[in-house]
Amino acid sequence: MKKHTALEFRYYNMPTGSYILPLYGDSWRREYGWDTGDTQHFHNYFELGFCHEGKGEVRIEDRVLPYGGGMYTMIPAHIPHTTKSASGNQCYWEYLFVDIDGFLGEKLQMDSRQKMEYTQALNHRGTIRTMKNHPQAGRLVLKILDEFRQKKPYYEEAVNAAFYALIIEMLRLDIKSGGVGQGIRMNSSVEMALQYMGSHYSQNLKAAQISRACGLSESHFRRTFEEVMGVPPMDYLNLIRIQNACTLINEKNLSMEEIAGKVGYQTPSTFNRNFKRITGMQPLRWKQEISGHRGRIADFNVKVLKGWDYE
Repeated sequence: MKKHTALEFRYYNMPTGSYILPLYGDSWRREYGWDTGDTQHFHNYFELGFCHEGKGEVRIEDRVLPYGGGMYTMIPAHIPHTTKSASGNQCYWEYLFVDIDGFLGEKLQMDSRQKMEYTQALNHRGTIRTMKNHPQAGRLVLKILDEFRQKKPYYEEAVNAAFYALIIEMLRLDIKSGGVGQGIRMNSSVEMALQYMGSHYSQNLKAAQISRACGLSESHFRRTFEEVMGVPPMDYLNLIRIQNACTLINEKNLSMEEIAGKVGYQTPSTFNRNFKRITGMQPLRWKQEISGHRGRIADFNVKVLKGWDYE
């Protein structure tokens, strides 16, 4: 098999009933990228990042761009990217991960035509902007972060209003013309597969169904997916299911049999086997040791996906 650039999938669980996951505070003041080398990663949600201080380079697909304080990134889901601090440089980034599709369709109740128009424009490319040249969008990112930080009365309403204004501002910035080139952008068929599995993981999916959704033969789909992702498609599907199972264990008072069914497993034994293979522990032990620590799931997932080692 031809060797491809390594990618990591960093999956975030959106809090129930929310469309924005903020990652902020002093824990995000660090040296970035020196522990992962040149490995790029991608997410299941749109990423907005704001650099308060420090300097380094952001790589979005195949383009390397310098960054410094007062710059911010707009990176759609499934776009490979990475951040690397200058040597010995502590940087302070804060992030918002946003479910744009859910926000437009469920919160704003846009019709399908308008929602498609918005999402296609917003998800076209990744880019980096400066407060000097594009202050309005940057101020809105900071506004949303501050609302989450301070949690004043009606902060959720303020967040939603600011986020809608930010969407309009991003559309005005014309991300299509300002984004980076195609370069190593993820194969479009694989991107379709990721989206399809993310939406249908609770069903009894087979590789043939996923390949049809992507317009490929099953054999070509399996080969292409593994070349790009470094893991067979059904292993990836198992990972998505277990990640969602972890969320249900944390947030719902359900039996393990109920959780197994909700994330697409036909039998509890198959669920238990895959859960232990990916997390290293049985579901009940996970519930006892990890339940309630929602913020740790994302870090755990990064560790699992380095090298796709399930042993």
